[in-house]
Amino acid sequence: MEIITSEVIRIEKYILKNRINTIFDTLSFPPDLKVRYLYDDEICLLFIDSIVDINVCQETVIKPILSIPSDKLTISNMMDSITAMKIKMQNRESESKIPTALLGGSLIILKNNTELFLDIKVENFEKRTISTSDLEVTLRGPMEGFVESLSSNRSLIRSRLKTEKLKIITLNSGEYSNSAIDVYYIEGLADSSLVAQIQNKLKQMKKEYVVDSSFIEKYLDKRRLKLVPIIQNTQRPDSVVSSLMEGRIAIIVDGSPEVLILPAVFWQFIESPEDYYDLPIFAFFVKILRIIALFLSLTLPAIYVAVTSFHWGLIPTDLLISFASSRSTVPYPIIFEILVLEFTFEVLREAGLRFPKNVGQVVSIVGALVIGDAAVKAGLVSAPTVIVVAFTGIASFIVPKQNFGSSIRLIRFPLLLMSAIAGLPGLILSFSVLLVYFINIKSFGVNFMSPISKVHLKSIKRWWLSTNDSGDE
Repeated sequence: MEIITSEVIRIEKYILKNRINTIFDTLSFPPDLKVRYLYDDEICLLFIDSIVDINVCQETVIKPILSIPSDKLTISNMMDSITAMKIKMQNRESESKIPTALLGGSLIILKNNTELFLDIKVENFEKRTISTSDLEVTLRGPMEGFVESLSSNRSLIRSRLKTEKLKIITLNSGEYSNSAIDVYYIEGLADSSLVAQIQNKLKQMKKEYVVDSSFIEKYLDKRRLKLVPIIQNTQRPDSVVSSLMEGRIAIIVDGSPEVLILPAVFWQFIESPEDYYDLPIFAFFVKILRIIALFLSLTLPAIYVAVTSFHWGLIPTDLLISFASSRSTVPYPIIFEILVLEFTFEVLREAGLRFPKNVGQVVSIVGALVIGDAAVKAGLVSAPTVIVVAFTGIASFIVPKQNFGSSIRLIRFPLLLMSAIAGLPGLILSFSVLLVYFINIKSFGVNFMSPISKVHLKSIKRWWLSTNDSGDE
């Protein structure tokens, strides 16, 4: 009888070894996959030591298991004794998912006489601490910004929205990355059909890897001509919460600090979170300023080229003489002069972004001053043209949303070329075409230029005065 019992034990251990070897073979024998045996090889613990919390494993898993008498060592008893929070009992049918669970930060417990196993979440991925957003700087209001950790981003939203109506749909995407994607909305405020539509699209998405929310943005935006974004991205929790309260949907990807908000209309891209923390009259003034600056950043170089090339009669005589004097030494047409300066400005802007943060702004400012002054003195460009291009470049940065500001900087070049070809009529025609394009854009069923969003029924008065109290309407 003892011989039969020992033979059974030997066979069970052999089966357990084969199960472990299969897991190792599936993961191609990674060096950080560790195995620990307990109770004379009766129990096996599997984990990847670079992504799990070893102290948590020791205190909440291994110690409780070692306290169980050997004659009561069952999967159920182990599950009851383990103090770790995220624990699941799985059957043999789920064993093919063990490699994926290990890569997600799980500790797997196998036992030699049962097909059941335990999946315990003890992940400890390296993550950045919560800090301020670099892209959306404000002087008032919350300063916290999203980070690359999905759990940290969830806590930032839940700490601001303590309601059972906040719904979170979690999906996974990416054949290799298997990235977690959270879809947030508030039940009763968001369009349920749009939520279902976004959920179905994300389920159907087939990508090899998803490492940033921009992958989702490009996938959801199916337009052929994408001159302007129809999805807002932000790194600020207060912006996400405000959008959720307006009936929008937020999408967060594990590993990305950028949160997607949809649908997005034109007016969202020219408002800042700080508008809702300032006095309404000041917010109104700032928004007027932004709209004027946005219009000038689009049209000022084109107007300058059209007027100086075709419509001299519109310029006062004294100013015209000054323009002519400043351009007397410039050897090429004004359109070429504008394009050279625009190219130089974009190079300086891009270089300033790539330089170390401590010296980037200094290099951009000094470079602009030195190059501009030297170019004017050398007669390569005229002083009025430098002023126009510099003001246009600065005005484009007054748009709070970086992706929309980048689009505006590119759109002004077709307007510039049309004004160089046909003067003010060409500018008016091209601007009209642009306006028609904007009016015809739809952001997930909502008109892009709609002054009153169909999503959240926010009135014009509420937007202009940046009031968040429904009683103000």
